Amino acid sequence: MMNLTDKTNIPPGTAALIEGRLIIADAEEWQNPLISAGKNVTVKVDGKEISDEVRVSKENLVEIIPKKVSPEVKFLLKVSNDRLKATLVVQRKNGKQFILEDIPAAKELHIETKKYKEIEPPSPSKEELLDFLKNEGVVYGVHEEALDNLAENLISEAVVATGTPPEKGVDARIELLFKKKTIRK
Repeated sequence: MMNLTDKTNIPPGTAALIEGRLIIADAEEWQNPLISAGKNVTVKVDGKEISDEVRVSKENLVEIIPKKVSPEVKFLLKVSNDRLKATLVVQRKNGKQFILEDIPAAKELHIETKKYKEIEPPSPSKEELLDFLKNEGVVYGVHEEALDNLAENLISEAVVATGTPPEKGVDARIELLFKKKTIRK
């Protein structure tokens, strides 16, 4: 089995990406390898992000940063037309952490990555859900069990609050409890 030292023995004037590290084998200055950044990766040479090919040597500080797309959690509140029922939808979108793959030695090294691992979004806490509802003006008739289920990722949509429907009232009336007196002058 080859170890990293064996793999880093590359021809002069070339560069290789091995186990996430850029290996550069210097040659005459004008023959040093060219590197460029491709999809889903940022390449910095001596602290400056590159967008074109750049000639590099062992003297340069080269950083290769795989792209990361953060996971997302969004809340959507649906309120019924009679405003007596609130339904909360928790939308979860996985993120991506791109992974550097080995690239064999070459005089022109184009660094990009296509492989990634998915990053699951964190579960929202019950407190986050309650704060969202409060900010949206939903404070009465909140169903705690529905919020627990949403927070534990058991479901992604639930009726989280129910209001009390209005009751049909009785028309007001005035009843005099004394006799009317007529005052004469």
